[in-house]
Amino acid sequence: MTEIAKFHIYLVCSVETLTTPDIAFEDISDSSECIFYTGIPDSNTIRLVVETLNDAGVYTQRNEDGNNSGPTHILRPMDEFILVLIGLRLGLLLQDLA
Repeated sequence: MTEIAKFHIYLVCSVETLTTPDIAFEDISDSSECIFYTGIPDSNTIRLVVETLNDAGVYTQRNEDGNNSGPTHILRPMDEFILVLIGLRLGLLLQDLA
């Protein structure tokens, strides 16, 4: 294996580590955890809300020309939504979620 291939594997692993939050959607799939952390009764409801927001284009920021001008997202929209819900439900500050 060449040095470039080794470096490529290192970079891919580093990016995956940076983009995986400590609490992700898959971690709270149990209905009791879902109610505790988000106030929403089950994970299917959360998935439906996020899919509806994605279809409506909420997660893409466009300028007047219709071009994508927003910042790139590090987290998946599902995980961003979960973090917002957790922060609101539990009264956590941004430092607590970070």
